[in-house]
Parts: sequence; structure tokens; C-alpha cells
Amino acid sequence: MPTSRRVRPGPRGSGSRWATLAGVALALGACSTPGAAHPVAPAVSGAASAARPVPSGSSTGAPARAGTLRVALAGWRLPAPIAREVVLAGPGALLIAGGLTGSLTSAAGVFRLDLATGRLVQVATLPEAVHDAAGAVLGSGGVVFGGGASSTVAAVQGFAIASGAGSRIVGALPQPRSDLVAAVVGGTAYVLGGYDGSATLAAVLATTDGARFRVVAQLPVPVRYAAVSVVDGRILLFGGEANGVATADIQEFDPARGTARVIGALPRPLAHAAAFPLDGQVFLAGGISGGQVSGQVLRVDPVGLAVSVAGALALPVSDAGSATVDGVGYLVGGESGPGTPVTAVQTLRIVG
Repeated sequence: MPTSRRVRPGPRGSGSRWATLAGVALALGACSTPGAAHPVAPAVSGAASAARPVPSGSSTGAPARAGTLRVALAGWRLPAPIAREVVLAGPGALLIAGGLTGSLTSAAGVFRLDLATGRLVQVATLPEAVHDAAGAVLGSGGVVFGGGASSTVAAVQGFAIASGAGSRIVGALPQPRSDLVAAVVGGTAYVLGGYDGSATLAAVLATTDGARFRVVAQLPVPVRYAAVSVVDGRILLFGGEANGVATADIQEFDPARGTARVIGALPRPLAHAAAFPLDGQVFLAGGISGGQVSGQVLRVDPVGLAVSVAGALALPVSDAGSATVDGVGYLVGGESGPGTPVTAVQTLRIVG
């Protein structure tokens, strides 16, 4: 699968269960084959902690420590495959919005996955079905920025985190943008990278409400399909595609200074990966490298930017949703090959 590959936006709406299971409670079945070709999508194993979940674009602030990365398939699976979706952490649950279904159509469903019981319920429907969007939590609401449908869109869609209800269009990006990422620092959401249908975008946008945006910086290397994490108030972008080619650049945007710069490099070009903050370090999981779906997990020291191989995924995937909850990273769905969404959830945790 070439690194410049981009899934054509699917038609609006979805013919899959991701868009049509409104109000139906689904108990996730046990994953009987740990190495299954079509493993789980959104999930978190074990009982939910009282600690507030940490979204995938954020840092716990815990000191880095040596330890062994343990990767496993969650013990349960989703009823249908999904990739390129938005995953947000809420109280005791994950919220999964949009995405690309097994039939390669854009989904509109917003699902709540209860972390204590594994119960999955559709709680809302986005006004516009999208995949390759970005998401963030602003106040008590979830926000979905842009994405692809029948074309790249500029819509900003919102819903209540507690219930998922009340989905609506809350605003619009200054221009259509898909294949982007977002991260929150100090109550402000920052939108970085992406594609407007013809060009890769450099402008870094800031918003506190999803309706009003301002340009706060320009990425030195405009990218799409990058991985993102927040470390000590700085937003780090890992890899991505620049001009249709995967890059190894590590870029930093510092909201306090309003500066964006290249600060390091990965061992190899990497795009379509997911980033997890765990124990004061950042882990990069999966993605596409050298034209192949990667099963590698990289550990990045956010201070010295030393990069090392930390382990391997149970199932190599790209374009997965991700979140970190109570010190555990969750890799939600993704694609095991070109246009092949899966139903697996993989867990990443530090032991020892």
C-alpha cells in the first residue's frame, strides 16, 4: 500500500450498523482468537477507574520511567469493523464518532462504549457522516473537526460528552480539511495538518468553542495523516505525509510561544500511526512505513527525543482511533490492509 494512498471519501451516511444501531445496547462478544485477522475496534478491557480518562492527544504529566510495554488484544470486540474514526475519552466511557465502515462508507453514528461493562450504545447521529476527521473535548462537549465524506468538508460538529446527545453543526473551519489532527492545551483546541482536497495545509488553528478560529502558527512541514500527542503543554506531531510522501519529521508546536519547528526525526518515515502518552513517554503504534502496514510500536522520550523500538502490535494496523484511559492506551479498529477496517481493540500498558 503506497504511503501516498488516501481513501476516497465515502458517500454521506452509512449502510452499516455504525449508522443504524440507534438506541440499541450491544454487549461485545468475547474475542476467541487473539490473533484473529479481523480483531476488535473500540474497547477498553477491565473495570473503569474513577480517574478521569485522558484523551489520545494529551499527556498525563507522570514522570518517565523504565518499563516493559505489554500489548494485547482486548477480550471483546465490536459488532462491526471501523477505521479512521474519532475516539474521545469521557467519564467512564469512550465516545466513537464517524469513521470508515467495512463497506468503505462514511459513518454518522456516535457510540458510547461503557468501560466498566463493555456495553456499546449509539447515543447520537452526526449531521454529516465523516471519516478522517479530528476530535477534541471542549468543556463538556465533544467536537469533530472536518473530515471526508463525498468530499472534504469544513463542518465542525458537536455533541454532549455525558450523553452524546444534542449533535449539531457548531461552526465551520476556515476551509475544508480532512486527514487532520487536534489536541487540547489549556482549554483551547488546536487543529494541525490536513488536506483541503487539493493541497496539504500548514496553518495551525486555535479555537475555544469550535465556532471561531484563529491562525496561530504555520507548520514548517505541512502534513496530513500525522500522529499527535501533548507533552508538557507542547504539541508534538510525528511523521505524516508531506506532498504525498511519508516523512520522518517530528514537529513541535508550542502554544505558549506561538512557534512551530522541526525538533527531531523518527528512524524511518511513518504516516497513519497513532500516538499514546504513557508514563511520561510517547508511544507510536502502527501506521504505514515503507509502503506496508506496520506492527511496530516506537517509544519516544519527549525530553531528549530518543526513539527506540518498544514492542509489536498483536495486529498490524494503520488509521486507528486511539485514547489513553487510566494509564492504558487503546488502539481502536484501524485498517489491516488497503480499505480493510477491522473490529479489534488493542491495549498498550507499561508493566514492571
